Amino acid sequence: MDFWCHFCRQICTKLYNSAQNLPISLAKPTTKRGTFAQNVPRHWIILRLKIRFISLLFCLGAQVQVDGRVAVIEGVDHLNGAPVQACDLRAGAALVIAGLAAQGVTQLSQVQFIERGYEDLVGKLRAVGADIRVEEILGAKNPLHYRNKSQYPVGADGSIGFFQARTHKVVPIRRCLIQTEAADRTAQAVGEWMRRYKISAYDETTGKGLVRHVCVRVNRKGESLCCVVVNGNKVPREPELAAYVTAAVPHTVGVLLNSNTRRGNVVLGDKYRTLFGRNYLMDTLCGLEFKLSMPSFYQVNRDQAEVLYGKALEFAGLTGNETVLDLYCGIGTITLCLAKAAKRVIGAEIVPPAIRDAKENALRNHIENAEFFCGDAADIAAKLESDGLRPDVVTVDPPRKGLAPEVIASVAAMGPEKVVYVSCDPATLARDVARFAPLGYRPVRACAVDLFPGTANVETVCLLTKHPD
Repeated sequence: MDFWCHFCRQICTKLYNSAQNLPISLAKPTTKRGTFAQNVPRHWIILRLKIRFISLLFCLGAQVQVDGRVAVIEGVDHLNGAPVQACDLRAGAALVIAGLAAQGVTQLSQVQFIERGYEDLVGKLRAVGADIRVEEILGAKNPLHYRNKSQYPVGADGSIGFFQARTHKVVPIRRCLIQTEAADRTAQAVGEWMRRYKISAYDETTGKGLVRHVCVRVNRKGESLCCVVVNGNKVPREPELAAYVTAAVPHTVGVLLNSNTRRGNVVLGDKYRTLFGRNYLMDTLCGLEFKLSMPSFYQVNRDQAEVLYGKALEFAGLTGNETVLDLYCGIGTITLCLAKAAKRVIGAEIVPPAIRDAKENALRNHIENAEFFCGDAADIAAKLESDGLRPDVVTVDPPRKGLAPEVIASVAAMGPEKVVYVSCDPATLARDVARFAPLGYRPVRACAVDLFPGTANVETVCLLTKHPD
């Protein structure tokens, strides 16, 4: 058996070395990480990826079992020798595992991104008559451990990990290479606490049990904020919970308990209690300091978010004399970046804690030309329009569902010269571009950012300008 394993590994090593000479690139735009070759057959790309993936796993002695989109990997971790039990594959991040990360996951990420995301984006834009070229794809330098927010569902049997694709079955994990090590250790510590004190897990079929999710935020300095979501207002052994988490991750600044007694898929409830430390995390982005509460929206890839926002600022083309309206502003990340280059900025967001954080963030960064309103984007846009606001630039960063028709109508009625649209879904971006067209706005520039390395998801910045005809 050992002979055959050794023989297979030799063959796979030769296949892998041969695969290095196969073309991996596509005839698509130039990226910041390299130029894509011309006229490369797609089957060569797929063949190379398959050979590299399978041979690397064999060479490293790994055994792989794919369950839905979660790959359970035994006996290999190229980072520190500890066994990798599973990796989150839910969004296609599947291949960011084992030796692949060390052997060129950046190329793999770009290929997946271009193969699916780029073609999806361009196809949908052209389908609605938007003849626009995506100028560039800004790739990620660091494809591992980039998520600064992690959410781990807890199965009815107490498993902590990720959902199998298209099911609510939780596949347990110990390590995931796109999550931070602090987040993984925190989730494991909560699991140990549950087993030690026999704390029940929530069963969504019966509505009984306590622990539903473990949520973790991690900042640039490595500090973390842990939130345990429970089906109730309290759990037994709360001091011990905080002790387990802080012992596993000494840089934990706070441990929270969130109450969510509603049936359904919404992760967080509305009520929080602090079991240890404080109920927020501080982080830096684009040279500014931000306060993050657990429910506030914040881009999960900090480094690529700075690239994304930098491109949005470039498209806005501010000179210091403009009034800017930022819809879906969250905690004010884009808003405050705009404030450094504009005369006046106005942010709008529907989540009250996010608006409170945004106002504090403005004060903390000594920014005096920013103001914030709490409410639905459509309502606030309509009110500002009726009040006579005439912004020079409007920026929008909506959720995946995109902009409601009434938001588009209100934005167009204000008559801004530019609309900068930050999108996480090509389908809704294309739909909204088509809805802007009869109101006098045309897309003139677009850029894609690989915000989620290892996946086919597309984050896009699109500039629309006002045309009288």
